[in-house]
Amino acid sequence: MTPKRWIDSTAAIGIVSKQGRYAATYAHRDIAFEFASWISPEQIAYKYANEADLLNVAFFGRTAKQWRDADPGRKGNIRDDADLNQLLVLANMESYNAVLIGQGKKMSERLVLLRELAVKQMETLSLVSVDSLKRLPGGDPE
Repeated sequence: MTPKRWIDSTAAIGIVSKQGRYAATYAHRDIAFEFASWISPEQIAYKYANEADLLNVAFFGRTAKQWRDADPGRKGNIRDDADLNQLLVLANMESYNAVLIGQGKKMSERLVLLRELAVKQMETLSLVSVDSLKRLPGGDPE
């Protein structure tokens, strides 16, 4: 099936196919990146780097590059300085982000929703002290 025929039969938007001497198929940037990620490992890494930065911006307020640029002598990455609660919330955000992607949410929508989740969970965790939690029966003695 040709791109033109597929566009016509599915009423696709965001893709244009031109025929003739300078024939070409053009796609919206998001569609092109998604297609490229299927055929290129480098594009897959780029996509995952973007998702990691989305989570970093939602949680820390900046990308890993912005963090490094602010303190060039610092070793490691932005998450190396996170405490246990922050890492827990980041793990939850990763799972929630996967659900939002599955629902077809745009990156801008996901950023807002992920930020709301981060704030709520950090507020909740700030009310809980690990020392105040009761040990489970049969657990390690103190």
